[in-house]
Amino acid sequence: MEFQTILINKHDDVCTITLNRPDVHNALNELMIEELNLALTSLKNEDFRILLLKGNGKSFCSGADLNYMKNMKNFTLEENQKDAFNLAQLMYNLYKFPKITIAIGHGAIMGGGIGLIACCDFSICESETRFSFSEIRLGLIPAVISPYIIRKIGISKAKELFLTGSIFSSYEAEKWGLITKSLSQQEIQKSSKEMIQQLLSCPPNTIKEIKELIEINLTHNLEELKIKTSEIIANIRISKDAQEGIQAFFEKRKPYWYKKYEDQ
Repeated sequence: MEFQTILINKHDDVCTITLNRPDVHNALNELMIEELNLALTSLKNEDFRILLLKGNGKSFCSGADLNYMKNMKNFTLEENQKDAFNLAQLMYNLYKFPKITIAIGHGAIMGGGIGLIACCDFSICESETRFSFSEIRLGLIPAVISPYIIRKIGISKAKELFLTGSIFSSYEAEKWGLITKSLSQQEIQKSSKEMIQQLLSCPPNTIKEIKELIEINLTHNLEELKIKTSEIIANIRISKDAQEGIQAFFEKRKPYWYKKYEDQ
């Protein structure tokens, strides 16, 4: 499948999606949103274990393309709702992607770009990266990304950042739990390789189960969770992965799912 705004590259057990509108700092427009949705839908059942999300050029993603947003005034309410839903679907597809997702961020990351970061399981950003929920300065609000931001940093910090639109650093983003690591440009490649290797040491089916377990904890009360979690672990204990993992431990060998990561 040919894309105009993104690049896709597969190497071993890692697939990389690269945002490729560097002339506008990878700002999200209608076509990029559509292509990302198509890519995530087609890739979720393919045979790889980790999805990397990167951006070409000076910035990972500067949020919504303002020329694209300017044209929204010519859309009907129904057309605006359809367009906004496509962006909401993108965030949902990325957040619910069944494989491990890692974002590698740099430059200026604004609005919807922070949404992409928050929807990934892990994120590593250059220490010079700057972030802002700049929507409020334009009379807009970070509506469709808000569920994922609040999941990451909580209501209090989200309220502060949404209402002020203030610029914050990669270090602060890590401190608040918005990103996983803030590192120098030189450290990022080594750290991401180490993270990928660590994740390739874990069974992909169990990783999927853990991602689903976390969502269950967010959507059920404690009374329901007593039953849900006991049912889940009962099934996991007799699964192929669990039996292999325990057997490999006693036999002092690598389990069948272990892969050695060879960087490109």
